[in-house]
Amino acid sequence: MDRSTSTANQKVRALLTVSNSGANPVTILNVVPFVQNSAFPEPQNSSVALGQTIEANTIVPASGSNTLVWDTMINTVNPVSNYEVPTLNNTYNIGCTLYCDDGSVTSPTVQTVTIIPPKNYGTF
Repeated sequence: MDRSTSTANQKVRALLTVSNSGANPVTILNVVPFVQNSAFPEPQNSSVALGQTIEANTIVPASGSNTLVWDTMINTVNPVSNYEVPTLNNTYNIGCTLYCDDGSVTSPTVQTVTIIPPKNYGTF
């Protein structure tokens, strides 16, 4: 991730380095990003929707690595509070599933980003 803290509607750039320790190159066919609020298991709103595929067709050379990049944006934060209750930060897990031409499917360790919601009132 290019940052560990962000605000709603601000892009967060995901950087994924894929290493190949094998003797043959591997092509990453598709990347399926996902975003989950760490407090709730169900998928949350994101500019890269759950199930939307990024067609990668990226070759990872034998005994080498390659980097994939995509942007994700959290559109809303949970829960929205009122004037009496201060807004809460929300921690989201951003990850993906990789589909490769050798038939392998893998999901790297998720990275977390804290989304700071906008305040409901002016700062004094």
